[in-house]
Amino acid sequence: MAKFFRDHTSVLVAADEGSRTSSVSDSGDPPSTAFLEDLETYKNFYDPDAPCGVHDVDLQDPALTSSYRNLPPLPAGRQILPSYDPARMSGGSYDTDTKGGRAKFSSWKSHIKNMLARNCIGAILFVESKPNFINPSRVSPLTLSRQLAAGSSGTQRLMYDSKIAVCVSAVFCTESVVVTAAKIGGKSERLRKWVSGIFHNQEWERFEALMCLVFGQEILYAQINNKKAISFQTMISPENSSASKDTDTRFDKNAPADMFSPIVAKKGTPSRPKPRPIGTPTKTLLAFDEHLYDARKTPFDFEFDLPRISTVLPSFTGDIPFSSFIVVGYTASTYNGALGGSTERVTHLGCNVIWIIVCGTPTLRR
Repeated sequence: MAKFFRDHTSVLVAADEGSRTSSVSDSGDPPSTAFLEDLETYKNFYDPDAPCGVHDVDLQDPALTSSYRNLPPLPAGRQILPSYDPARMSGGSYDTDTKGGRAKFSSWKSHIKNMLARNCIGAILFVESKPNFINPSRVSPLTLSRQLAAGSSGTQRLMYDSKIAVCVSAVFCTESVVVTAAKIGGKSERLRKWVSGIFHNQEWERFEALMCLVFGQEILYAQINNKKAISFQTMISPENSSASKDTDTRFDKNAPADMFSPIVAKKGTPSRPKPRPIGTPTKTLLAFDEHLYDARKTPFDFEFDLPRISTVLPSFTGDIPFSSFIVVGYTASTYNGALGGSTERVTHLGCNVIWIIVCGTPTLRR
């Protein structure tokens, strides 16, 4: 199994910053100027020489174990928990039961046999590239900061090199409502698009530890379904827009038997933080059909090609099938809101989708 990936670990090379340019659509918002005094940092409390609190060999896929040895240490006891939203209707949901732990990286070889290994391993091992692309599961916290969003009452955005960070994460797709928006629930006619996915083992534990660390929280709440799949969403549309209809994607919606690890991360019990006055998260545009990219047959170098993704990859057509290997580009921000329809106010993490790369799709059901 390890040999399948071993030959492709050399595809990540240092980016030549001077030869690449970025477009607004690929890197999120237009480049923003951030004054140093406006950036809230946690770096005075971060010890880069401390033992890593989330490093767990039992969680690590055998093909990836060596890649975790020199990653920046992250604190233990930080969690991202589900934030139940009764107003959100799961339109188009696959509603699958994925037992066990999170996605097993090595299982992709048998699940999607024709997927390009170079793209698969490249997405996982990607760390960072200019101007503002990062893998939150692997990037150093020392390269990040947070900034109060202009004109908001307290929204905080994840920043990289004084720019709004575009996070890049590889996930197992569990839900796709990206072609036509779906109603958010209740009697509301307002619409939203989203894609949901399950992180790989150890990648998730590093993701939640880093997000909590940078935003100064021990617990964050996010749109998490089935206790594991996190949603990457667009803004909510105005009323009277066209809603999606349920369609049969013709793909098997049962998770492969060996796709999820039986190992579950051991979690401590963090103390409940005092609520902070945070505002509304930054949203992306509702219409992002042109930002679905197809890397199933096209080699893609995550170190070099992200700034010019729209010129390297063709468009992907249609909603993304369940159990696809996808890479999501998104911005991250925090805001204060009610927890599960209660009056309790907590800090929420918003992951606002910009683009999606489809690296592999399952076999068509006969």
